[in-house]
Amino acid sequence: MDNSKIVVACKIAIQYRFKEIVLCLDNGAYLAAILLAVSCIEGLLYSLAVDYGVRNFNNMSFETLIEWAYNRKMISEMSKLNLHKVRDYRNSIHVKLDIRKNKDINLKTAMECVPYIKCAIDEIYAFLEQNEVFV
Repeated sequence: MDNSKIVVACKIAIQYRFKEIVLCLDNGAYLAAILLAVSCIEGLLYSLAVDYGVRNFNNMSFETLIEWAYNRKMISEMSKLNLHKVRDYRNSIHVKLDIRKNKDINLKTAMECVPYIKCAIDEIYAFLEQNEVFV
């Protein structure tokens, strides 16, 4: 499959995931919505890192992927900061950390995080198209 078809396939897959995110939000599964949204951006960044030839995958945490994308101007500074906020909420999957930080994951939190992720994904697609990387 050529790279342009891969990008189209990624866009379609992410669109389906965002429909599922809406279902999570509508049913009060706010942490699930955040986790699914994070999986979209984290998976996209990981795939791009592979395509860009990054080889040390053991060190490619979500935090590292955010910085990697920012350093390549795939995402803006605002998206970088917002994704780090989202990453902090995503870390609520770790129960002990969640208890210590007393994170309240609710509709407001999810409605803050999901658009941040969508914005960063849109910036990445714009970067790819502008630089004719995979188009």
